[in-house]
Amino acid sequence: MRNTSDWSVVWQELRDNLVKQPPCPHHPEYPRVSTLALQVINDIIEILESGIRVRSHRTLHKDFIKTRIFEIWWNHLVANKSASLCPGHRNNPVALRSSIVGAIIAKCLPDRIRVVNSNTIELVQ
Repeated sequence: MRNTSDWSVVWQELRDNLVKQPPCPHHPEYPRVSTLALQVINDIIEILESGIRVRSHRTLHKDFIKTRIFEIWWNHLVANKSASLCPGHRNNPVALRSSIVGAIIAKCLPDRIRVVNSNTIELVQ
């Protein structure tokens, strides 16, 4: 399964692994993913076929990140082999919630994605 880039397979794997993330220390009913650069905890409030709802501990803001955003990131990684988590960078596929989207992809697809540094992820060859 690791070598396939079929989006439907990748999306299912990401969601399956998202449920398995460690619980939030403040809200143990939710799994959490922290951003790579600032280590900001984000509660994973809801995981749906249509997207993922997260809540940032820094802002307490809830965002629904549509499946299409993750798919754009995946297609960018397949085409370019890496992606920047910095909004506005030429290798950043979508500026919207880049830090948490990149972190979710990296942490939930560890056999497919490698963290280069706190601002860059790359596709495992």
